Amino acid sequence: MDYICLQCHVIPLCCHRSYRVIHGVDYLNHFSSDRSHMQREDGSWIAPPPTYECIRGQSSSSLHTLPFYWDMTSNIVENLSLTGSVYGTVLSESEFFKKFSGV
Repeated sequence: MDYICLQCHVIPLCCHRSYRVIHGVDYLNHFSSDRSHMQREDGSWIAPPPTYECIRGQSSSSLHTLPFYWDMTSNIVENLSLTGSVYGTVLSESEFFKKFSGV
């Protein structure tokens, strides 16, 4: 049984979990989506878009900042600071638990 349990914890590097941690105020101010991620290359909708207006934070730098949040390779920091970017900080799973578990 120990062998099986140990094998469950071996995760390839490409599949390691990452967490983007961002202050709520920064998220609300800088997030924007023009819904382009919901369209096919030909411009047709993958699914019907919501009826409400596109989201645009008051301090957003562009119409579509969603890719900044998807990119889990940027903003990785050594000191676990959460103030390095308005798009938050990417933490590895061990960094995330170290920061928030209180252990």
